[in-house]
Formats: sequence, C-alpha cells, structure tokens
Amino acid sequence: MQRGRWAMTSNLERKVEHIASRWPDIVPLHHAAPPELPVDQWPSVLFDYVEGASAETETPRALPAMLAVGAISAAVQRVLSVQVKPGYAEPANLFIAVALPPGTRKSQEFKRASRPLVRWEAKQRESTDEQRAEAESKLATHNQRVSELRKRAAKATDDDEAEDLAQQVADLEAKAPTIPKPARLFTGDVTTEHLGTMMAEQREAVAVMNAEGGLFETMAGRYGNQVPNFDLYLSGHAGDSVRVDRGSRQPVMLDDPRLTVCLAVQPDVLSALSSKPGFLGRGLLGRFLYAVPESNLGDRDGDGPAMNAWVLDQYVAAVGELIDYGQTADPVTVHLTPDAFQTWQALWAEIEADMKAGERFEHMRDWAGKAPGAAARLAALFHAFRHGRELAMHEISADDMDAAADTIRALADHAVAVYDAMQADPLIEGARVVLRWIRRHGLTTFTARQCYQNHKSRYPVMSDLEPVLAMLVDRSYIREADQAIGKPGRPSLAYDVNPGFWG
Repeated sequence: MQRGRWAMTSNLERKVEHIASRWPDIVPLHHAAPPELPVDQWPSVLFDYVEGASAETETPRALPAMLAVGAISAAVQRVLSVQVKPGYAEPANLFIAVALPPGTRKSQEFKRASRPLVRWEAKQRESTDEQRAEAESKLATHNQRVSELRKRAAKATDDDEAEDLAQQVADLEAKAPTIPKPARLFTGDVTTEHLGTMMAEQREAVAVMNAEGGLFETMAGRYGNQVPNFDLYLSGHAGDSVRVDRGSRQPVMLDDPRLTVCLAVQPDVLSALSSKPGFLGRGLLGRFLYAVPESNLGDRDGDGPAMNAWVLDQYVAAVGELIDYGQTADPVTVHLTPDAFQTWQALWAEIEADMKAGERFEHMRDWAGKAPGAAARLAALFHAFRHGRELAMHEISADDMDAAADTIRALADHAVAVYDAMQADPLIEGARVVLRWIRRHGLTTFTARQCYQNHKSRYPVMSDLEPVLAMLVDRSYIREADQAIGKPGRPSLAYDVNPGFWG
C-alpha cells in the first residue's frame, strides 16, 4: 500500500514537471530587486547604527544608512575634499535620494539621522539669543537717531547745514549694529534664491534635508513661473563658484560652495523626474546617489527591538565631533593610500567599460560618469567618520575605499532601477502590481474577477485591468485556463500562473 502511494506521488510530481516544461520562458518585466548595501564594510559605529535603526523601525537598511551618510556630509562638507590623484580632487559632499512608499517610517529615520545636526543648531540659537536681544535694542535706538537726523536734514533751509546733516546720516547708517544670526547646518524647504543667501551667510555650506519630495518641484520652478531654477544646485555639488546679480536682490557671491542634498521620498517622485525640463539633459539627475530598497510593507511584525542607547549616543557623538571640526578647522584635502587608489582605479575601469554602446550604463551615462567621483567622496566621509578630528592626519585606507567602491556598485543597480522607472510604461507598472499580488497570496490560478476585486482602487473598471492581464499573458507569466473557475453564474475568465514564476 505504501509503495502504491509513493508511485502515485511520483507520477503526480512528474506530471507537474511535464506541465511546467510546456510553458514558454517568462519574458521579464524588470530587473531583479536592487541589492542590499554592504553596510557591514562601513565603519563599525556606523554599521551598528544602521543595524539598530533598521531593526527598530523594521525598515530596509538602505534608509537609515543613506540618511546617516547625508548627515555626515552635512557635518563636514565645508572643509573636506579628497584628492584622488594629482590634478583631480572632489569635494566631500553628496546628493542622496532614498525612495520608499508611505508608511515605511521615513520621517522617523530622518529625525534620528539628523539628531546631531538639530542639537548643534539648538545650541547655536541658545548662545546667540542674548547677543541678538542686545543687538536688536541697539539697532532700534540707532534707527531712531537716523530718523531724527534725516528729519532735521529735510527741514534745513541752509544748504551747508543740510549737506552736513545728510553726511551725518550716511556716517551713522554705516555704523548700524548687525543682528547676529545663529549658525545653520541645514534647511528643509527653501527657494533656490534664498538658498543662495543662506549659503553666503553660512560660509558657503548648507545642506537641504527633507523627508518629502517638494524640493524637486522647487527646482522645477514652483515659485518661478515653472522656469527651472537649479543652477545653484549644480554648482553646489561641484564646488564651482557662483555669481548671481539680480536687480531686485542682493548679489550672491560664492567662491567654493558646498551643498549637501538628502531626501527621503516616495517612489513616484523619482519616476516623474525625467519629465521635468532640464533635469536629465543638464545633469542634475546624474548627481544623485539613489537608493530604492524593496519595501517590506506587509511582512513586518510590529515588534522591532529599540535601538541600543549606547549605539545611538556613539553615532550622535561622532557626527557632532565632525560638525565642530567642520565649523572650526581650515579646509583640508585628504589623499588615498596606494592600495586605496588601486581600488578606485579598478572601479573607474569597470564603470567606464559599462558606458559603451549596448552596455548597462549606456542610457544613464550622466550618472555613471559621476559614480567614480561619488565613490571617492563617500570614502572620504567614511574616513572622516572613522577618524573624527584626526582625519587630516591619515590617508584614506583601502578598507574605506573598498567599502565606498562596493557601496557604489550596489547603488549602481539602484540607479538603474530609478532610470528604468523614469522611462516606465504604465502597463508595466500595473503588471508589477498584479505580480506582487500573485506572489503575496501564493496563487497558482485566479480569475479576472478576483484580480479586479483586489485592485479596484487602481483600476475602477475591468476594462482598465484587461490590458495589464494581456501583457502578463504575452510575457508568459500567466495564460488562460482551460475552463473558468469561480462562483456559479456568469463565468469569469481564469488564468494559470506559470510555475516558472515560483522558480
């Protein structure tokens, strides 16, 4: 009897294998999910921070990892550069964009990563409050004196007296007390024009950090009649001088601007960027390091362990030390060890080869062309985080360059996904949604009605869903079943799922 059961099972398995073998190969809709970032290669305190944050909020590691890198960039960008080789150096500031859907704790992780920046700014406000109050009082008295002198000058009947009073007004105005402004490290929502003013006030270095995607709308001209306005961002990324002279505003003169951008946005924000005038053609999009980790919504247990307080304190202290260094030290350029340079050169050669016609970076050469430089910048930030105030006493090690190079290799796959999404067909995106539904529920067969009922918020009528199902049939993910399944009544078209989908 046992032998008979074994024979029946064996026959069934062979039948399933035979059925699977008769399916055509699936034509993939997309690349595999981008890889995890190699955070285990990062400085140990930074790795512990990323692991602890990710575990507590049950978010992909890429979110706290890249936000922390953004905070480090904001801390030290004013003074740090890296020389890759004689004649070629990069400023150590980065543009970062992490994309995850709503509900993935982006704001909480943003708040945690920026904690050392917020604390430092709070201390600056406290230290200037008394000075500010005193200066405002003196300025009020000063303005009153100027007003009284101006009135006397206006009423003077003698030309010599009027000229003398006018000169006194001019002399007094030149001595007006200045209101001290607290030092700033970052802003969240700012127009491009005011950002230039801020950078001039803050010794040419500011970070723009936000858990929303409104900055891209500002760059696209939200406040300027839809005329793109992001020249300052291009210059601030490269450290190129800025000269802005407009009649209605004070001139903005920046000799060596440093700008960090760190954003946590929804995926739709990134996929829409290529449609904004100038973003792609003028190289703005190629300046960002993108992270688009696979969402784990629906798979969380809601019981992530709280981050170890000591780990968080270590992170806050390390970034805080870099902030103090960045505000007090003279500019410094760090160099690579010979081994670190070899690692960088190998990465450069890999990326260069992949920019050839027909290779993986052909359609995103703007990003790939800047990737080796981004690796050098990232290595400099790892180096700074590791050595703190003593960063100028050491060369960038092979370990930090290896970590940066491998991180850029991983981020390259994320960038490919972003550039593909920018050019995505809405049908393909809809097909991805249906495939995620199939995988989530472990379906081997389903009806069109079942699929429609589960996606009514996306497809209000069945006719909107039908082209998506047709695409999945064309690509051999599914095929029409021999007979409909479902409840009694009018039959709903049924589909079988390709067994290869589960392979």
